[in-house]
Amino acid sequence: MNQYERYAFIREKIRILKEEMEELETRIIIRIKDLTGPMKTQYGTFTTQKRVSWKYTENIDRIKKEVLALQKKEQKEGIAEKLEKLSLKFYEIGKEPKK
Repeated sequence: MNQYERYAFIREKIRILKEEMEELETRIIIRIKDLTGPMKTQYGTFTTQKRVSWKYTENIDRIKKEVLALQKKEQKEGIAEKLEKLSLKFYEIGKEPKK
């Protein structure tokens, strides 16, 4: 297996594993959410935690839009510093972008 084939293989395997892990997380959360303490198993300890997100007022959303507009202006005027990093872009066979 050459490096390109191996990369594609690993990428697909990770995608499948992530999907399976998300399904397992949901099932485990349902099972342990009402426990008063962690669930200790031979594989490790499972517990739940709350993640916080925030919904802001329209005023904050307006300010965010203003900031984005200012950022675009700085980019266009050359004030903002452009940082570039080379990264790998991969398309599965049959999913290449159309030219």
